[in-house]
Amino acid sequence: MQQHCLGKGKNSDKSSIADGQVVALIPTYNRKELVCECLAACLAQSEPPDHIFLLDNGSTDGTKEILQAAGFLKDPRISYFSFRRNVGPAGALDQLIRLAWMSNCDWMWIMDDDVIPAKSALQELKAAFRENFVAPEKIGLMASVNVSGDDLANNVPEIEMRRPTGQDPIWGELLSRGLVRIRWSTFGSILIPRSTIAKFGSVNPVFWGSGLDIDFTLRITQEAPIYLVGKSVAKHLRNVSGTFSVLTETDPTRIRYFFYHYRNNVYIRLKYYSFIRAIVFAAKALIEAIRALAEKEYPSLRARNILWGTVSGFFFQPTFKPIGPPCFPMEQDMTWRAAARQPAMLDEELDPRRIQPKFHAAEHKHT
Repeated sequence: MQQHCLGKGKNSDKSSIADGQVVALIPTYNRKELVCECLAACLAQSEPPDHIFLLDNGSTDGTKEILQAAGFLKDPRISYFSFRRNVGPAGALDQLIRLAWMSNCDWMWIMDDDVIPAKSALQELKAAFRENFVAPEKIGLMASVNVSGDDLANNVPEIEMRRPTGQDPIWGELLSRGLVRIRWSTFGSILIPRSTIAKFGSVNPVFWGSGLDIDFTLRITQEAPIYLVGKSVAKHLRNVSGTFSVLTETDPTRIRYFFYHYRNNVYIRLKYYSFIRAIVFAAKALIEAIRALAEKEYPSLRARNILWGTVSGFFFQPTFKPIGPPCFPMEQDMTWRAAARQPAMLDEELDPRRIQPKFHAAEHKHT
């Protein structure tokens, strides 16, 4: 794959650049109105990104048509990529990160398609880095504060409560500067330096959906600090309202996706926390499975995916592919086009049964 038209920065040593080219990465699937809002907010930033990579993950709701009608696909600042079929949220974001990596950018600004960053969101993230750190290698990433459509707290991350030897937790080390050290973050507007991707790689596509952001950021915080930036704000406008629960979901397809929620959450607790945390989660899942059997609609489907996902989590050992070119060919309207692979080959890439452990993070170090 050829490098994208962004080109290289003035300094070819990426690790020494304190500020540089920023590419916004936005995956989307069947959220045509929301992704238009997201794109408009990114382009209207007080310090806008140098480029936007938008990946349509097999949408069937006319996303491409509305993007064309709104003029986004004619904007030279936007590169539009697409899959013919959905490869999952994790698969799509993994491909975007790999595309950005190959473009030779300095920073990746990642967000979901239902995130609407405030006008100064990116400016504040960049300012927080410039004012507090001397090199990108000193951090894992910077995250925006997320609020809901009615300005209530949303996607609240976990504060970093681990203790360095002989010290209290250091989550507030930069609190006077408006930064809180956190242990994990969602993808509600995060700014990642190239050095982080070089060291920790991309998201893991086999996670499919739930927990992909938690796994990715927990992998980073085993070695590098990440910070929540108080002055950077983004609204998270979910396309569905209410509590995220298999017991309240009415779409059978989405009920099946809860398999990944339970599997991935068990794995995350085993990998980054403790066996006890995993057992507690599994016990709660068992109670939910019993409650699911009392539901009027799809009782066995709900219970089966809860139990299957939970048990699978104890045996789930995901592989980790090094950062490099995209793994799946895709169509792209602006710069390059590749022939589509057969759907069966995509399924083979994502088949959890083919997964073997590969990535081993080093022991957490405090700085």
